[in-house]
Amino acid sequence: MLKSVNIVWAAGNEGYHIDRALRDFPEPDVLGAVAAQVLHAGMASTYTDAMRRAVEIVEYHRHVANGATICRQAHVQLQQAAMKTPMKLA
Repeated sequence: MLKSVNIVWAAGNEGYHIDRALRDFPEPDVLGAVAAQVLHAGMASTYTDAMRRAVEIVEYHRHVANGATICRQAHVQLQQAAMKTPMKLA
């Protein structure tokens, strides 16, 4: 359960900080800072890729803040599909 709590806290914390950054600073500055952090974290090898990922991260958080629950819905979809598929015995 500890991992689940950490995931929820970390996701909420990230959402809070991107929301505050977008309220307090111009969007180009926020995207540049997120791109720099993406590079620093090793999530991209070029600035172009880091900026692309930064835009995706910011847009994802905006959609979540507006009620999008794509990960939850994907999980439900997988659970429903698994319930319809008979389990294979080893």
